[in-house]
Amino acid sequence: MLPIPELIEGEEEFEVDHIVRHKRNKKGQLQFLIRWKNYGPEDDSWEPASNLKHSKETLQEYKGRHKLT
Repeated sequence: MLPIPELIEGEEEFEVDHIVRHKRNKKGQLQFLIRWKNYGPEDDSWEPASNLKHSKETLQEYKGRHKLT
């Protein structure tokens, strides 16, 4: 059975386990491949930074390791 998302500010959200990798989309914007907590790689998804507003620490650590701005 898959985990149930948490309700944060009235919206369902899943917890980030870690960021797998990153890429730039056709518009040059960074996107991050997210591994969700309690899910496997088949459920990874590409997300813009704006979708990770409750995972700022994880995002900043990843950006620091990969020298992203």
